[in-house]
Amino acid sequence: MAEGLAVADLDVEQIRQAITFMPIGEAQAWISQNTPTLSVPGVDVSPNWLGRLPLFPYRIKINIIDVEPLIFGEDRVADSQVVQP
Repeated sequence: MAEGLAVADLDVEQIRQAITFMPIGEAQAWISQNTPTLSVPGVDVSPNWLGRLPLFPYRIKINIIDVEPLIFGEDRVADSQVVQP
């Protein structure tokens, strides 16, 4: 039996540029509408003084989490990749 893994090719720099200084809800909506996500993307801002993402794209960190095992109930821990600016 053959097995494989399909992973979306995300342009994290494009995402970072597009969501710069957006309010959190708008950033979630943009990511959801413009990337092949399986679930609602999470956006965490710290410190959250303005309710927006940072003004400078290099201050935005993108975490890509493989949720497929969680959705389909497999006994694997989700993989996580941190893409630093």
